[in-house]
Amino acid sequence: MERLVQDKTYSYYEYAKEQEFEQVIVQQSNHIFGSNSFYRDIKKRIGDSIITIPDGYLIDFSFEAEPRLYIIENELSSHDPYKHIGSHLIKLNS
Repeated sequence: MERLVQDKTYSYYEYAKEQEFEQVIVQQSNHIFGSNSFYRDIKKRIGDSIITIPDGYLIDFSFEAEPRLYIIENELSSHDPYKHIGSHLIKLNS
């Protein structure tokens, strides 16, 4: 299987550990999110009573008049999206 590489060849690769996948996201963030974006791998809790810890934050400056902030959750395909990503979304809306 191929990996995410700098010459912009993106092919399916199954990472064994989420930490390895997250490191690639940080290293390749400009290629993944675009050069008009700013990605930060900051694991900071959000909330007081209901706590969630996203994997990172992305500020997208593609829309000059209205930059957008995205909360990023990186997950392996082997993880249940409802349990791992859905729970974060529900907590953010609480």
